[in-house]
Amino acid sequence: MEVYPITAKKDWKQKQADLKEQITDAIDELANQTEKARISEEMQKHLQLMSKFHKYSYHNILLILCQQPNASLVAGCTPQKVVRINKWKKLN
Repeated sequence: MEVYPITAKKDWKQKQADLKEQITDAIDELANQTEKARISEEMQKHLQLMSKFHKYSYHNILLILCQQPNASLVAGCTPQKVVRINKWKKLN
């Protein structure tokens, strides 16, 4: 069991003021970074892509972005199977 030394009220008030100042600075910094991110062109593109593919998960949207950044439509698994079957029928 640890024993903490008794601190004077002045020390406690100073620590409290320092902590409050650190928290205020951190909140201000976060607000500035959030504002920069909101305005950035990359964030606007990302949000626009997310609005196009709102039914897909975040990870699938990132895959679409990596593979085809200008994609406007994505075919599901079923249409791809139909295309493969039709190509196979034509070949045989």
